[in-house]
Amino acid sequence: ALRLASTAVGDVQGLEGRYATHPADSAKPSSYALHARLVNAGIGAITVIEDSLSGVQGISGELSAEEYGGKLDAHSEAANLVLPRGFTTAIPVEALGAKLDWQRQAGGWRVHTGDLSWRASGTHGMVSLDLQIAPETPPLLDLKLNFSARHAALLKPYLPLHWCYHLQGWPHPRILAVLLSDALLSLHVPLS
Repeated sequence: ALRLASTAVGDVQGLEGRYATHPADSAKPSSYALHARLVNAGIGAITVIEDSLSGVQGISGELSAEEYGGKLDAHSEAANLVLPRGFTTAIPVEALGAKLDWQRQAGGWRVHTGDLSWRASGTHGMVSLDLQIAPETPPLLDLKLNFSARHAALLKPYLPLHWCYHLQGWPHPRILAVLLSDALLSLHVPLS
């Protein structure tokens, strides 16, 4: 977490915060709250070649957080999504809108977005994501992705390096265009 935080960039405006400890009641955890506007912010690696760290650059929006959770209402007109090792290049995102929230639950953390939209590399779409993170168990991802692509072959540079054997040659060099007018991907999978 500290390594990732050390990669933060961008402007923070209107930062308001509070932090409180409870010395009289040592069983009660410290509390905090913060609110800020982010301008052209990012976190994570700028290139994928350096290390396995991933991240995003070029995000603006409102951030609020406390010890029990938080939310980010973000948008961007020019962002870069840097994926972890296994991908060769960052994805340039022409437009992004996202409402992301996280909350501490009895068994860990829940990260959720029901309203993430993007436009990038000839594609556009919407994502709904729910990620359950609990100690001692693999994180559980529930993802629904609905997207369209004018020319899906343009996505080839952004596919994983270790792509399924049957799809490594996709799209075939003789295929000039691939149109995905309305594709749906739904995943419910443990990440281990």
